[in-house]
Amino acid sequence: MTNNIELFNLKNTSIPGSILKLRSCRQAVVIPHKSPDGDAVGSSLALMHLLNKAGVPTHVVVEDSLPYFLNFLPGAENIIIWDKKNTIAETYIQNADCIISSDYGHVSRCGVLEKFVRENPCLKIMIDHHPHPEIEAYDFLFHDITSSSTCELVFDFYVKYFSDISLDKTIATCIYAGLVTDTGCFRHALRPQTFETASELLKTGIDTEHIITKIFDVNTPQRLKLLGYCLNEKMVILPEYKTAFIHLSGEELRSFGVKKGDTEGIVNYTLSIEGIIFGAFFFEREDHTTKVSFRSKSTFPANEFSSRFFDGGGHRNAAGGQFNGPVNLAVNHFLECLPQYKTVLESLHL
Repeated sequence: MTNNIELFNLKNTSIPGSILKLRSCRQAVVIPHKSPDGDAVGSSLALMHLLNKAGVPTHVVVEDSLPYFLNFLPGAENIIIWDKKNTIAETYIQNADCIISSDYGHVSRCGVLEKFVRENPCLKIMIDHHPHPEIEAYDFLFHDITSSSTCELVFDFYVKYFSDISLDKTIATCIYAGLVTDTGCFRHALRPQTFETASELLKTGIDTEHIITKIFDVNTPQRLKLLGYCLNEKMVILPEYKTAFIHLSGEELRSFGVKKGDTEGIVNYTLSIEGIIFGAFFFEREDHTTKVSFRSKSTFPANEFSSRFFDGGGHRNAAGGQFNGPVNLAVNHFLECLPQYKTVLESLHL
């Protein structure tokens, strides 16, 4: 990899050398982060369709399966999942002339694929909106933390470097999916450009109602039962900290027959309680470690809290982390750390 790292600059009208190399690649691979969400999947598929249309053969490779509600996205059936086809996935990454990291800034976020990404000396591009990227791992960074989503950045990437390619409904559908996912249907992380992007996507004739219905309004019976159980039995409210959290053990998850995607969005219910500033959702994995999701309102730094205490990170109001132990110990750790932010939480008002 070159030592001359190229950074995205709005004022620079010239085409970076990395983009010229990308457009002449024989094979590119787009890799979203492990446990991909709507923004990761949408941005990766949009890039795949765009680059294929530009004459660059491109595949999407990811460590693990998508949440079931994203399978409707065009091209999702062609995503190569390492958990199911590890040899094929590794071969595509090893033979790629360009690897694009979509929706993350640290190579470790692609999970078991990290080893193969780092070993390939090819052109590496990052498209992401999370803070503190691993700059030295890439040749070109298209990075902006003020962007609502990576999908919004993919649209900017298209406009700046691939505007000679027509924006069709297939690409626009994938971008819009990530846009509505990361903004919660245009409720947060917004800037004027977000709506300008949405406007351009709508001009292609995409079915926005269908996209939103598929992502937010398609539930399995077990997910609804799980949600009811979480709200009725597992919600803990700490008014003195303006905090609420939900926690689920591995046994509880198994009893509901939970599949990937069923826990998506449950953390958001904690913030629907009047007066709550900080919300968390803990669930125990099969290996007895715990995945944690954090959400916050106002200026409370959920990403800072996650980074300090749960080996995680993300955005100010939406972050994730993990704990190397079962859920009960993770919750105990959370309760031990929370007092350090009591003064901050007390000072915030909605």
